[in-house]
Amino acid sequence: MRFAMIRKRPRGPCRRRLIVVGVIAAMVGAVPALADFVASGGENHTLSTDALAAPTGLALSPGSCSVGSQDRINLNWTATTSGWADSQEVMRSTTSGGPYTSVASLAPPANSFTNSNLSFNTTYYYVIRATKEQWTADSAEKSLRTRNSLCF
Repeated sequence: MRFAMIRKRPRGPCRRRLIVVGVIAAMVGAVPALADFVASGGENHTLSTDALAAPTGLALSPGSCSVGSQDRINLNWTATTSGWADSQEVMRSTTSGGPYTSVASLAPPANSFTNSNLSFNTTYYYVIRATKEQWTADSAEKSLRTRNSLCF
């Protein structure tokens, strides 16, 4: 990790001193960094680029089935540890790797969802996505095949 501090004195009648602190890191993946900035008025500002934590431990199980109804799948997971996440989206596909469609948006710390009205004899692939505005972090994909026929 390389740290650089640059001090610059503007020329002319302006005698304010500008301090810029930069942090440069060369690593693969998301790198948490923290920098303090001092504005010309003396206020301190903190900028955090912590990575958005993905939900973990996604587990799927067959849901209850009643006569004449479509199938269900129960999803359980450990919620994102990012306290600033806006939501957790339940994403579903019938193809491994997607594309996924959002079937529910839940506020953290939600950690379960029942997906109902599913077709029989179909494999569904799920991902739980933590979101913060345009940023996302996906859990590992899990799949489960629904029952072969109508419930009796």
